[in-house]
Amino acid sequence: MKGRQMMDVFNLDWRKIWKEWELRGLVILSLTCQIILITLGKRRKYIAGSWIGIIVWSTYLLADYIAAMAISILSNDLGDVYRFRGSLDEQFALKAFWGPFLLMHLGGTDSISAFSVEDNELWRRHALGVLSQALITAYVLLTAWTNSRLSLLSIPIFCIGLVKYSERVWVLYSSSKKKFRNSIPTTSFSDSNVTEQCNLKQLEGYNLTHQVLEFEVSENPAIIETQVVKSISDASKLLTAYNFLDMVKGLFADVLLGVHDRDASKEIFEHNNMNAGDAFKIIEIELSYIYDLMYTKAEVVYSIWGIVSRIIWIFLILSVLVMLLPLMQKQQRYSKIEYYITLVLLVVALLLELSAIASLLYSDRTAHWLITHYKTTILKILEYFSPLAKRRRWSDSLKLLSFSPKEEVLHQILKKLRIDKILEIHQYGTPTKFSEGLKKFIFDEIKQFRPRERNIGNATVLEASFGRRGGRMLERFNRHIELEWSVKLGFDESIIIWHLATKIICSDTEEYSDSEEYSNLEEYSYPGGGYKNVSKRKICEQLSQYMLYLLVEHPYMLRIGIGQIRFQDVHADVRNFIKGGTKDARIASIKKETTRGGSKSNFLIVKACKLAFAIKNPPKEDSGNKTNEDQESETKKREHWDMIANVWLEMLGHAAGLCEATNHARQLSKGGELLTHVWLLMAHLGLTDHFQIERSPSIVAAVAG
Repeated sequence: MKGRQMMDVFNLDWRKIWKEWELRGLVILSLTCQIILITLGKRRKYIAGSWIGIIVWSTYLLADYIAAMAISILSNDLGDVYRFRGSLDEQFALKAFWGPFLLMHLGGTDSISAFSVEDNELWRRHALGVLSQALITAYVLLTAWTNSRLSLLSIPIFCIGLVKYSERVWVLYSSSKKKFRNSIPTTSFSDSNVTEQCNLKQLEGYNLTHQVLEFEVSENPAIIETQVVKSISDASKLLTAYNFLDMVKGLFADVLLGVHDRDASKEIFEHNNMNAGDAFKIIEIELSYIYDLMYTKAEVVYSIWGIVSRIIWIFLILSVLVMLLPLMQKQQRYSKIEYYITLVLLVVALLLELSAIASLLYSDRTAHWLITHYKTTILKILEYFSPLAKRRRWSDSLKLLSFSPKEEVLHQILKKLRIDKILEIHQYGTPTKFSEGLKKFIFDEIKQFRPRERNIGNATVLEASFGRRGGRMLERFNRHIELEWSVKLGFDESIIIWHLATKIICSDTEEYSDSEEYSNLEEYSYPGGGYKNVSKRKICEQLSQYMLYLLVEHPYMLRIGIGQIRFQDVHADVRNFIKGGTKDARIASIKKETTRGGSKSNFLIVKACKLAFAIKNPPKEDSGNKTNEDQESETKKREHWDMIANVWLEMLGHAAGLCEATNHARQLSKGGELLTHVWLLMAHLGLTDHFQIERSPSIVAAVAG
């Protein structure tokens, strides 16, 4: 009997503590979510680690639920007070003051409005949330109204919360697929309409002048030649990037673009002394702008309304804070804990708004506005604290994945749980810095595709550029006869066998690096220099491992739905094939795999071995001169890495053009992806299928008569 009484007392105490701290805990937790979101929300743009994605994702989802739950509990507690007490005490009036802050939390921070692209399509749900949560909060405030200073101070906070939540809905609506597509400015016009209008004017009696008008377009009309711009690094790149923003938005909206967009972009990227570093920096700025449009409140923040409203909010919150401080003298009327929670809510709200203003000042958009409006003094001050050249806009790295050659104790444990292959993707997928050498190789090689496209006409056909997935490069090196079969398999199979073949050739090179046959491969680099000791072999390894990473981790970007499954099927056999051993052991393993046959993994391994052997042993031409044969053999060995690197680049270009714009946009919130940067570079050079619009002869007919 005593035990039951003690248990009842114990449960009663816990219920009392829970009732007392339930609302307090939710308010503190909601405030914590806002701090996390404004701290990490925009950083995920340039941090590629999975940890930040998990934290932001969980916080983003919890923030809305916690704030809405707290408002609901506040409303229920208000009803309980009237039901059991018959009147409202001043202590609950302080709790009611928290309601507008929770509404502000539902409005979110400026640094993140959507976690993923799909969240933008949920703007209708949030619109309903604005209506319902605003009504509940208003009900709480009106029911708890006491005509005190505290009740009056809740009005401006409620207005701020209502506006912030409405802004969030507007931003989500503006970034939704349909609205985003409709927001693209239409600069093109119907060619047939030109002829029709000309004929109508001629019938009305107007005289038409039949002459050809020539317009001179500057190499870069966006560059403002001032000493200030020249003295600030990356200022010209910023202006160039913003000059192409409408075109880039059109690419992500997946709309067809006119040839004038292609020609203007090509003029800058091909004939304006553009180097690889500048080109990728411009693309980096463009993608950062797209990220802001799709995942933040940039659409509102960078408007007159956004700037003025945030300044007003800061003064309102500061005024409320100052007017609330004298209530400290009457602290005995309120709970000390709840009073300090209220102060923390006000202080943090003020700091969050100040942080938003700071982010606005140190943004690319602000720098662009200052440059174009000649606000040189302010620009120099901001540049001193946050130089444009040092601003991080993406992770500037690529994740590499390869078949691991060894099994560890952890792997054995995971194998028992049947999750070894999945977790191994993350274990061996290591991020590597996007080197200047790799940038130069990609930029220079992709630019070489342009002369081959000039004879096609005004329309650019993607199939003629990268659609052969390496076949074009094999023709360039005269190896298509014996190697083209390797790029005509399924795209996922081609990636796997080329990755294995690259790994086999690399391992043989390491094993015989001291021999004369392989001594010069490590130092061999692309003609023209500028790679900063990054060898062609290193480029081959990085592109090979990066393509395997895309196949396994992001098969949807390659339009391959079973990439990870195929990797798991092949992984075990490949591990046994590549781990340790000498060259003789590998040859014996090759023979064994050839005779075994049967499974898909064995098929891919055999094909990879066949490919590696064919690459290393090109057909010899009988010149009758042994010296010439030796020299030719040595030259072809030097070309191994050049050919492999270019085949991988063509596969990368094919994958970039194949990937849907939505999937490219999705990766912007995960630190960015090299594939997206390559895709945008191809677009700037007119190598994507967004420019398949030929000039109609009707314009010529309208002008020439």
